Amino acid sequence: MDMQIVELIKANCDPFKELMWGRCERLTKKLVRQCIEESVFVDSPQEFFDLESDAARIAYLVCHGWHDEITCKDKVIIDGWHRFAAAVYRKDTSIGANNVYTEV
Repeated sequence: MDMQIVELIKANCDPFKELMWGRCERLTKKLVRQCIEESVFVDSPQEFFDLESDAARIAYLVCHGWHDEITCKDKVIIDGWHRFAAAVYRKDTSIGANNVYTEV
Protein backbone atom coordinates (compact mmCIF):
# COMPACT_ATOMS: atom_id res chain seq x y z
CA MET A 1 0.00 0.00 0.00
CA ASP A 2 1.19 3.47 -0.89
CA MET A 3 0.16 6.68 0.80
CA GLN A 4 -1.12 9.11 -1.79
CA ILE A 5 -1.45 12.85 -1.34
CA VAL A 6 -5.16 13.68 -1.45
CA GLU A 7 -4.66 17.01 -3.25
CA LEU A 8 -2.84 15.35 -6.16
CA ILE A 9 -5.66 12.88 -6.74
CA LYS A 10 -8.29 15.57 -6.15
CA ALA A 11 -6.74 17.66 -8.95
CA ASN A 12 -7.77 14.89 -11.39
CA CYS A 13 -11.04 13.85 -9.82
CA ASP A 14 -12.75 15.99 -7.19
CA PRO A 15 -15.83 14.15 -5.86
CA PHE A 16 -17.50 17.43 -4.91
CA LYS A 17 -16.94 19.19 -8.25
CA GLU A 18 -17.57 16.45 -10.80
CA LEU A 19 -20.76 14.69 -11.72
CA MET A 20 -20.25 11.15 -10.51
CA TRP A 21 -21.64 7.89 -11.81
CA GLY A 22 -23.46 9.52 -14.72
CA ARG A 23 -25.65 11.63 -12.46
CA CYS A 24 -27.33 14.91 -13.31
CA GLU A 25 -26.80 16.26 -9.78
CA ARG A 26 -23.52 16.92 -8.05
CA LEU A 27 -22.73 15.54 -4.61
CA THR A 28 -22.17 18.40 -2.16
CA LYS A 29 -20.40 18.79 1.16
CA LYS A 30 -23.59 20.41 2.42
CA LEU A 31 -25.51 17.18 1.79
CA VAL A 32 -22.82 15.14 3.57
CA ARG A 33 -22.88 17.59 6.50
CA GLN A 34 -26.67 17.31 6.68
CA CYS A 35 -26.40 13.50 6.89
CA ILE A 36 -23.85 13.83 9.70
CA GLU A 37 -25.99 16.32 11.61
CA GLU A 38 -29.09 14.12 11.24
CA SER A 39 -27.16 10.85 11.87
CA VAL A 40 -28.22 9.45 8.51
CA PHE A 41 -25.61 6.83 7.66
CA VAL A 42 -25.10 3.94 5.25
CA ASP A 43 -22.64 1.66 7.00
CA SER A 44 -21.86 -0.77 4.17
CA PRO A 45 -21.39 -0.51 0.43
CA GLN A 46 -24.44 -1.09 -1.73
CA GLU A 47 -24.66 -2.10 -5.35
CA PHE A 48 -26.62 1.01 -6.34
CA PHE A 49 -26.67 4.37 -4.62
CA ASP A 50 -28.81 7.43 -5.15
CA LEU A 51 -27.39 10.86 -4.33
CA GLU A 52 -28.68 10.83 -0.75
CA SER A 53 -27.32 7.32 -0.14
CA ASP A 54 -23.92 8.39 -1.49
CA ALA A 55 -23.91 11.30 0.96
CA ALA A 56 -24.99 9.00 3.81
CA ARG A 57 -22.22 6.51 2.93
CA ILE A 58 -19.62 9.28 2.90
CA ALA A 59 -21.01 10.67 6.17
CA TYR A 60 -20.57 7.24 7.76
CA LEU A 61 -16.96 7.06 6.57
CA VAL A 62 -16.24 10.62 7.75
CA CYS A 63 -17.43 9.73 11.25
CA HIS A 64 -16.22 6.13 11.54
CA GLY A 65 -13.23 5.89 9.21
CA TRP A 66 -12.20 2.92 7.06
CA HIS A 67 -9.42 0.39 6.69
CA ASP A 68 -9.55 -0.41 2.98
CA GLU A 69 -7.32 1.50 0.63
CA ILE A 70 -8.54 3.09 -2.56
CA THR A 71 -7.34 1.85 -5.95
CA CYS A 72 -5.87 4.35 -8.39
CA LYS A 73 -4.54 4.20 -11.90
CA ASP A 74 -2.55 7.25 -12.99
CA LYS A 75 -4.03 9.34 -10.13
CA VAL A 76 -7.56 8.41 -11.20
CA ILE A 77 -9.68 6.49 -8.71
CA ILE A 78 -11.02 3.20 -10.01
CA ASP A 79 -12.26 1.91 -6.64
CA GLY A 80 -12.94 3.77 -3.40
CA TRP A 81 -14.80 6.94 -4.38
CA HIS A 82 -16.78 7.10 -1.12
CA ARG A 83 -13.59 6.68 0.93
CA PHE A 84 -11.82 9.31 -1.13
CA ALA A 85 -14.76 11.72 -0.80
CA ALA A 86 -14.67 11.20 2.97
CA ALA A 87 -10.94 11.98 2.99
CA VAL A 88 -11.56 15.16 0.98
CA TYR A 89 -14.41 16.16 3.28
CA ARG A 90 -12.22 15.62 6.37
CA LYS A 91 -9.35 17.49 4.69
CA ASP A 92 -7.04 14.51 5.14
CA THR A 93 -3.64 15.10 3.60
CA SER A 94 -3.04 11.48 2.56
CA ILE A 95 -4.93 8.27 1.92
CA GLY A 96 -3.89 4.65 1.59
CA ALA A 97 -3.90 3.62 -2.05
CA ASN A 98 -3.15 0.63 -4.19
CA ASN A 99 -1.71 1.89 -7.45
CA VAL A 100 -2.37 -0.10 -10.61
CA TYR A 101 0.27 0.40 -13.24
CA THR A 102 -0.15 -0.45 -16.89
CA GLU A 103 2.79 -2.18 -18.49
CA VAL A 104 3.97 -0.61 -21.71
